[in-house]
Amino acid sequence: DVMTFYKDRKAEPEATDALLVLSFDAAGIVMRHDSLRAGARRAAENAEPAPFPPKLKTGEKPNRKRMAQVAAVYGVAPFIRTSEDILGELDCTGLRDTSKPTAKRPRPTNKGVWASVKRASSAVIDEAFQEALRRDPERKRTWVVLVDGHADQLRAVRRAVAKYGVQLTIVVDLIHLIEYLWHAAYCFHAAGSAEARGWVVEKLRALLGGARPSDVAGGMRRSATLRKLEKRAAVDKCAAYMIKLAAYMTYSAAIARGLPIATGVIEGACRHL
Repeated sequence: DVMTFYKDRKAEPEATDALLVLSFDAAGIVMRHDSLRAGARRAAENAEPAPFPPKLKTGEKPNRKRMAQVAAVYGVAPFIRTSEDILGELDCTGLRDTSKPTAKRPRPTNKGVWASVKRASSAVIDEAFQEALRRDPERKRTWVVLVDGHADQLRAVRRAVAKYGVQLTIVVDLIHLIEYLWHAAYCFHAAGSAEARGWVVEKLRALLGGARPSDVAGGMRRSATLRKLEKRAAVDKCAAYMIKLAAYMTYSAAIARGLPIATGVIEGACRHL
């Protein structure tokens, strides 16, 4: 039904300079035991009967879900902003100025969203590339891929890039990075404090201003060492995440080109799924 809907839907006109955006994520879907993948099914069958509502220990999983791969393809006009524009849009920074009019954000056009709990992520990602090529067969538009940094997704994206011979920019979602930064901030400052907020804003301003993620990550680790923090796991986890995905966190260059840096479109699809 989903693919028939898109086949029959009349496409909106798109400007030739509109960005072509592909975005990928995964959503956990509650399944019957016999429909779980092998590992989760064994864990579910061996688990003790859970009370209702279930009370799980920290880090414990209910073994009731399997992941659906979600894909989105859409067009959107470039939207050039500065680092201070981005910081002012984020509620978590506390820098939003309600007295100033907000710049009108361009609306995505011809948005297509679909998902599969049955097929592998590589198959769904391949479908998205085929759809993008159908929209831009001569590869004249600027292609952007938005992801949250999941290793399997990135491998599948890189394989599709090589397979179809397209040039594109991969961007890791800024909001996912902010979540890591907040956890790291609470190693240095009290949770919910103005100091923690200021720490997050400082790191974001540096990254959006063009600082190398590896440099920011190294500074966090050095600071944790100098302060002799006993509980620093969140700092090291955040730093490792930034170093691993540094090539896809060139936010300053992305916003200067008017590229999106957040995965709101695909997150909305996952929420509904």
